[in-house]
Amino acid sequence: MQEYIIFKILKELPVKGDIEKTLFPDFAKKGKLNTIKFKNTKWYSIDSFKDMEDCALEIKKIIK
Repeated sequence: MQEYIIFKILKELPVKGDIEKTLFPDFAKKGKLNTIKFKNTKWYSIDSFKDMEDCALEIKKIIK
């Protein structure tokens, strides 16, 4: 079942463009999106390789 859901989503991904402007608005209109709220978590926005390096350092501090 899970593989079928993943396959279905992959079929709807745009060939070009980003999912924030194409897939997500469409899914929102169709009621196909949901949310999960996590407690005691940290969010890292990764937009570059440097962001990834900074995040990795922070994660290493947390798991030590």
